[in-house]
Amino acid sequence: TAAVLGTGFLLGRRALSDRRRRAARVDIQAGLRMLARELRSGAEPATAARNAGSATRGDGSVVLVGLAELARSDDRSSGVAPLGTEGIAGSLASGVDPAVQIAARLRSGWLLTRRHGVAFAPLVDALSADLAEQISADGERSGEVAGPRMSGYVMALLPLLGLALGAGMGADPIHVLLSSALGNILLLLGVALTCAGLLWSDRIVRR
Repeated sequence: TAAVLGTGFLLGRRALSDRRRRAARVDIQAGLRMLARELRSGAEPATAARNAGSATRGDGSVVLVGLAELARSDDRSSGVAPLGTEGIAGSLASGVDPAVQIAARLRSGWLLTRRHGVAFAPLVDALSADLAEQISADGERSGEVAGPRMSGYVMALLPLLGLALGAGMGADPIHVLLSSALGNILLLLGVALTCAGLLWSDRIVRR
């Protein structure tokens, strides 16, 4: 029971983490598009970031609100926190998440704009295009691995089908597994191998 619950917890946590990362990319890309439109309409960077942040949800709002705060401040030191990365890292529980990287790149681009007069809108467009490519690649990759992932789940269910087949033939394998020492050992070994196979196949698919 512990092995099954632990495996289910790990697989569920990984799936939830992947889903939240995909949602973060979508939210941030939407925010960057709004920010680019605001900048091209002539709005000040702080105002543009604040307006885009208020119209964006999730981590997109966190990144843009952080940019608005940075744009309003005159602090150019390296000690300034990277555009809401603490909030994103806390929500996604991943210090290397692309959302955190986008926040850091926005901060760097803004500092370049302030110090050297580099245009900020083209950088925002480049980051938005980069996120669009990542989202597209994630969608294609998810479609490609759907078959192998399902095959792993089917293989994990085969022992249960074997037990059902044995019970149907009158062999009563469940009684053997639960009431004899050898059956207990085989049950533990089978469950452990099945859980290990699920985790290993998930690792292969994710790579």
